[in-house]
Amino acid sequence: MLMHLAMPLVPGHPYLRYEPSEVPALIGSFALGPMAGMAVVVLKNGLYLLAHPQPSELIGIPINTLAGCSLVGVAGWIYSLRKSKHTALISLAIGTLTMTLAMIPLNLVLLPVFQKFFGGQAQTLSSEAVVNLLLWVFVPFNLLKGLLSSTLTFLVYKRVSPALKSDASWTVDLVPPK
Repeated sequence: MLMHLAMPLVPGHPYLRYEPSEVPALIGSFALGPMAGMAVVVLKNGLYLLAHPQPSELIGIPINTLAGCSLVGVAGWIYSLRKSKHTALISLAIGTLTMTLAMIPLNLVLLPVFQKFFGGQAQTLSSEAVVNLLLWVFVPFNLLKGLLSSTLTFLVYKRVSPALKSDASWTVDLVPPK
């Protein structure tokens, strides 16, 4: 549902929208570990793709999944090493940087492909145009996206983590009671 709260962040590029759906994944990653957080990213993107089966999402959703998993996985792993407010801030900052850096080569490859199939222009972007778009639009967008999700996570996590860490709510008894 949080993916429906999308808002464009970059003027002239309405397809670059921020939605706070990485916040629950980051919370899950902090509370239950990086694999759980990445599972949330994959699950929410899979559900979104099933609910919105548009051809452009066949490229957009995998890109979003890789971006989310790089942010959530790295932040959750670093936080798991030492759980403190200071480590949370560091892990969120490094997760944001990791996501931004991971998206550079991915966008270099996929941006021309996406533009060719869904851009609506007869001409493809030149290599120089792709690099300029990447440096001046996509990198700032990913930094801002990570900053917004990280800030929301930092503000919310301590309030919801007791419910997520409660033994009674997450244990599964594999042996039926007698």
